[in-house]
This record gives sequence, C-alpha cells and structure tokens, in this order.
Amino acid sequence: MLDFDGGSLTKVATTTATVFDVNPPRASRVGLSSATISACLLIAQWIYLTFLLVTVIGRWLARRRQGQLSDAGKGELDDAVEEDWQRPWKTKEWMALFGLIAMAHDNDWPSTPFREKYNRSIRERWHTPNKHALRRLLHKGIIPLLIQDGGVRTEQLKSWAWSNAFPYIQLPLFRQAKNRAYFEFLVPYPHRGNKMKFLQNLVSNKQGYGITLRFSEPPPAGKIFYSEMNPPCRESSGQHASVGAESAFEALLPFKKDQVFQKAKGGSARQLDSFIKGSNLQRIPLLDSTESVLVRVESKHWSSVDIDEFVYAVAKETMPEISKLRWTAKAVWEAASRELKRCGLIVRDA
Repeated sequence: MLDFDGGSLTKVATTTATVFDVNPPRASRVGLSSATISACLLIAQWIYLTFLLVTVIGRWLARRRQGQLSDAGKGELDDAVEEDWQRPWKTKEWMALFGLIAMAHDNDWPSTPFREKYNRSIRERWHTPNKHALRRLLHKGIIPLLIQDGGVRTEQLKSWAWSNAFPYIQLPLFRQAKNRAYFEFLVPYPHRGNKMKFLQNLVSNKQGYGITLRFSEPPPAGKIFYSEMNPPCRESSGQHASVGAESAFEALLPFKKDQVFQKAKGGSARQLDSFIKGSNLQRIPLLDSTESVLVRVESKHWSSVDIDEFVYAVAKETMPEISKLRWTAKAVWEAASRELKRCGLIVRDA
C-alpha cells in the first residue's frame, strides 16, 4: 500500500505478455487499405466514363460538321436538279404527262411534282411482282395517287442512329398496325366516253367498297358525293383507316395499347392539290386546268384486298374503247421521251 497525498493506491501486480496475431489484418499484408482500393476503382471508372463521353460527343460533332459541309455543297446543285426535272411536267400533251408518270415509277425518279409520302405508296405497289393494275389504269387515262394495303403489318420506322438532340442517339421505332385497304385516284375529263358509267359502276359495286367522289367543279373547292349504297367508313363508328401500337422494342408491341394512326375520312375527301408538292397545281398545268373527279375506294374490313385490281376490272369492263386511242406503253413512253429531250434531259432507253 502506498500513500499519496493522503490517499492510497493499490499497486496491482501485472505480467507483461507478448501476444502474436496469427491472422494479421489484410491491409498489413498488401500494404493498401480497402478504402484506398475502392477510391482507385472509382477514379478508374470516372476516367473511363469521361473518355467514353468525350468520344461520343466528338464523333457526333464530327458527323454534324461533315453533314453541314455536305449539305452546303449540295444545296445549289439539288435546287438546280429539282428545277430541271420540274420543267417536263409542264407539258401540254396528255400522253406525255402519262408517260412521265409511268417513267417516274419505272425508274424511281428522285424528283416529281407529287408529294413523296403519297407517291411512295404507288411506287412500291408499282414494283410489286404480279401487280399490274396501276400500270393498266394509267393506260386507261386514270392517274393513281395513293394506295394502302389492308391487313396486319409490322414495320420498322426508325433504326439506331446518331441524333442532333440529347442524348444524341436515336432509338429504333417499330409499328404494328391493322389497316383498311383504300385507293385514291384521279379521273380527268369525267364526262368523256364511258367514264361516268365507270364512276356509276363503282358507286353501285356489289362488293361493298365505300365510294367517295370529289368533283373539281364548281370551283374553287368542287363538290363531294358519296355512295348511299356503299357509304365510306366513319370516325364516329370507329372505322378508322389504321390502328395499332408503337414501341422501341418489337417484342413489346403485342402488349401496347392501340392508338389511331389514320382516322376515317367519312364524307370528307382530299383536294387534288394535297397530292402536289407545296399544294401548287401549277407544277402540273394540265391537271390544274382540267375538270376531273378524285375518287376514293375503301374496304370496310381489315383483310388484305387488291382494290386496285377491282378498280381496273370495272374500268376494263366499262371503258374498253380507251385501247383504240393507242395509249399503249410504247406510245406514252415515246411522248414522254420527246418532252424530256425538249427540256434537254437524258432519256433512258425503253
């Protein structure tokens, strides 16, 4: 017992022992702590992501710059080419006009006075094997303007691509839709020959196709008629022209809710100028100055039907005299060739 300022302390006897840890900490073996290793990995990840981001932005800027230079270089040339290929369409000869239409579809001309979103449907059908109705209708003086096949169809509208907007990547877009088949075409000079009989037979068809007619007279908007026996599909009845779903992933299409892609036209009808670029009928003066009827024939169901074949069958039955006018493929091609040569454009051999 020891006294210390009036107090006492008890000395506890201790034994010094050396303890050996048979499992020393991991850091003591490698020389780095786990926190240090985690920090190094995090820094490496940030470096990789930064490099990836810089690479993506760099490639996008390079592509954008290249596109701007290309567009600037082609702008004046494209305008000149467009102007050159518009001149033949101002022809005053009907055979030349019909020949130009046939040539444009045969050779996939990049420039015509017709709106591409409508003209594309005719061109695709034009090149479908064993589908000749559109060509034959043209030789009977009927101008196809727009066609839609019926049935269910899945198509890819967009693909993976770079984009000019954040996040600079365009996702793919798939569409699955069920469509009603319909066909729109123009009948110039409806009061000549048996064309009125042709129109009447369409109106009273026994197949149940809906028929809408838009006469160009009286100006400026003309007058619309539709068949009481075979009325067109109406929006109020839910008889839309196209319904379906869209998704970036094709496998999800069956699970998506349907939406309307094309509403039913009902008793309305497009005007002729809606099929022409800029709604300018002066691009084709013959169509602008001629009385005509714009016809829409439409199916009432979703199945795939060849409405153009049906229309041609009616035309063939009611207007056989057209063949006597010698509007053969060769005749209209020669007339179009003369017009192209007059405008100083190259003509491909038939």
